[in-house]
Amino acid sequence: MIFTVFTILLKIIIGLLLAILANKEVRLKNFHRVILFMLSIIPMLVVGIIFKSIFNPE
Repeated sequence: MIFTVFTILLKIIIGLLLAILANKEVRLKNFHRVILFMLSIIPMLVVGIIFKSIFNPE
């Protein structure tokens, strides 16, 4: 129970800090947003490719 609460709070805090950093006025703001977006998309892409190769092993 403690582990679950701690990890949820930690993820929320880290996500909030990253969202605040992504909205600040910095150089290459769109580049930083793309990098953060790619970090969430690449694992799903890899899993999709792996499952595609498992179910269609041509």
